[in-house]
Amino acid sequence: MNKLKTISLFFILTLPFALMITFPYYSKILFNTFRKDLFLYIAATFVLTFLWWLHSLAIFFESIKSKEILIKLNKAKFFIYFSALAILLLIIPEVIPKILEIFPRIQLLSFLLLIPSSFTNFYIIIKLATSLNSIEKGKYVTTSESVKEILSFWFYPLGIWNIQPRILKLSSINLKDNNN
Repeated sequence: MNKLKTISLFFILTLPFALMITFPYYSKILFNTFRKDLFLYIAATFVLTFLWWLHSLAIFFESIKSKEILIKLNKAKFFIYFSALAILLLIIPEVIPKILEIFPRIQLLSFLLLIPSSFTNFYIIIKLATSLNSIEKGKYVTTSESVKEILSFWFYPLGIWNIQPRILKLSSINLKDNNN
């Protein structure tokens, strides 16, 4: 069952990524031109799906009750919301063109938010990776001790095969502890 959950999560997270990477080729074949609007929708779906997964992990890690460590990911969750807002502000003018008449600088605002959003994504991934490692080991770990997890989160189409079974194991342990 755990393997099935990992495979389904792999497809949920990597299908938008694969579509985004291959879309320029399919766009030329299907439409004889590059469709920027469709590409933005696919890219936004990819990024928002990935942020949704990171947010669900942050909530899960905070919910694990341990005597040894206390995981607080409020800043990471805020940065996830910040990144999602930047992506949505980028997409809104494509969905509702009239918004540009009301807020002509909305695209500039979205680009200004995307710059710090890129750096906050590093923080989110590092924080979640060290939290995963800390929960598994039962003690606080440093970033240098969590390099494998950081790379797994960063290159998630491959890293998900390392990360998700560990999360499912923590989930089953957490359920057993809550039932006792």
